[in-house]
Amino acid sequence: MIVPRWYQDKGIGFGSTRDDFGLFFEMRMGKTFTTVRTLKSPVPSTGKETGPVLVLTPLNAFDEWAETVIDEGEEFFDFRSASKEERDRVLVRQFDKHPTRRRYYLCNYQGLAAFPFLADLPWGAVVLDESTHIANPKAAITKICLKRFGYADRRVILSGLPSPEDALQLWPQLCFLRGEFMGYSNFWEWREEHCTALGYGWKIKPKSYRLMTDAIAEFAFTMTRKEAGYEVLKERSSTSVPMNDRQRKAYADIVDSWSHSKWDTQFATEKTLWLRRVAGGFSPDGSDVWSDDKAQETLSQVRRAVDVQDRSVVVWFAFRNELKLCSKLLDRAGVEHGIIHGNVKRDVRQWTRSAFRDGEIKAVLSMVDCAKYGANYSRGDLAVYYSNSYSNQTRLQSEDRILDLESPRIHEYRDIVSEDSLDVDVSESLMLKSFKSRSVRAALMARSRKHYV
Repeated sequence: MIVPRWYQDKGIGFGSTRDDFGLFFEMRMGKTFTTVRTLKSPVPSTGKETGPVLVLTPLNAFDEWAETVIDEGEEFFDFRSASKEERDRVLVRQFDKHPTRRRYYLCNYQGLAAFPFLADLPWGAVVLDESTHIANPKAAITKICLKRFGYADRRVILSGLPSPEDALQLWPQLCFLRGEFMGYSNFWEWREEHCTALGYGWKIKPKSYRLMTDAIAEFAFTMTRKEAGYEVLKERSSTSVPMNDRQRKAYADIVDSWSHSKWDTQFATEKTLWLRRVAGGFSPDGSDVWSDDKAQETLSQVRRAVDVQDRSVVVWFAFRNELKLCSKLLDRAGVEHGIIHGNVKRDVRQWTRSAFRDGEIKAVLSMVDCAKYGANYSRGDLAVYYSNSYSNQTRLQSEDRILDLESPRIHEYRDIVSEDSLDVDVSESLMLKSFKSRSVRAALMARSRKHYV
C-alpha cells in the first residue's frame, strides 16, 4: 500500500472529519490519491461507510483515476465504454442490491449533461475533479450540479489554488459543496452584493474576498508545492525564426486590412487566427505549407536533445497541422516519437504516455489542449513550444506535465517564435503570467505597424 506524503496525510485527516470538503493542491501533488484514500473513511455525520462514488472528471484524467482506484484496492466502472443496457444493469445492481457497497463510477462532465438522472441517485459521494468545469453559472452542467445531487452523502471538489481573479468562478464550486455560500444560493444576488462592475466584467470587493478566503479555510485544504517542501527549478528561453517573404507579405496584408477597421470587431478573432497560422508556416486558411523553417528548427532541437544529450522532450502545439508537419520531418529523420491529439485513440494515447515514461520513446508531440488534465510526462526535462494557447492556465498545466517533484533537476522550457509576429507577444505575456487578449492585441498592433505598415 502506498504511504501518503506528509501533506497528503494532512489532507486525508482534513477530509475525513467533514462530509463535504475541497482539496486545492497545485498540480502533480496527488489530489486523486488523497481523495480516494480519504473516502475510505466513514461519513462523519452518520458514521456509516462511504458508499458508491460518482467521479466527474475530464476525459484525459480517466486513466489516472482508474489506476489510482485499482492501486487502492477499489473497484470502478467506466461509463464511456458501457452500452446503455450495461450501464442500466450495473446501476440497478448497485443501488437496488448493494446500495452501500463502495465502487467508483467514472463519468465526464458531458456524460452528466447527457444523463442528468445520475444526479438524482443516492451516491455515497460525488467528486468534481477539476471543478472549474462548473465555474460558469449559466452553463447547463453547473445548474445540474448546484440544483441536484440532493441525495449524496458527501460532496468533494478538487482544483488548483484559488486567487482573487478566480473569485467569480470559485463561487459556484463552493456553492456545490454547501448548497449556499456566504449566505447566498443565487449567484447573481451574491455578485450584486460582493462584486463591483469593472469594464466588461466584475471584480470581487477586497473585503468580500477576505470573507471568502476565511470561509474556504473552514472546508477546503490547500497546499502549494513550496509549502510541501518541493523546489521546482524552471529555466525559460526562446528561439526566433525569421519569416520568409511570402509570410511577411501575407502578414502585412492582414495587418493592413485590420488596421483600417475597428480593432474590437467580430473579425478580430478570425484575423488573429490567420496571423498565427502564417507565423506557424502555413497559409491563412491552414491548408498549404508556406515555410517549414520553424518546423526544421523544432526538428533540430528535438534531435539535439534526444540523440546528443540523451534527454526526453515534449513538443506542444496549438494547431494540429503544425504537429503533423513536425511529425513528418521527425519520421524522415528517423526520430522515433509519439503523437497525441484529439483523433488519436485512447489506447494509443495510453501506450504513448507509458512508453515515454518508461523511456521506450524519448519524444512526444502533443496538442497543448491535451495537456490540461491527467497527462504524466515526468520523465521529460525539456518542453518545446511550437505554438501556444492563449490561456495562462493551459500554459502552466502543460509546463507542469514534465515536473518530477522528487527530482532536483532543472526543467527547461523553450518557445520557438516567428520574428515580429503574434508568437512573440503571446509567448512573452504567458511567461509573465499576464496574458490579456486586449493588451496582446495592442502590442501586436504596435509591432505590426512598425514592421509591416
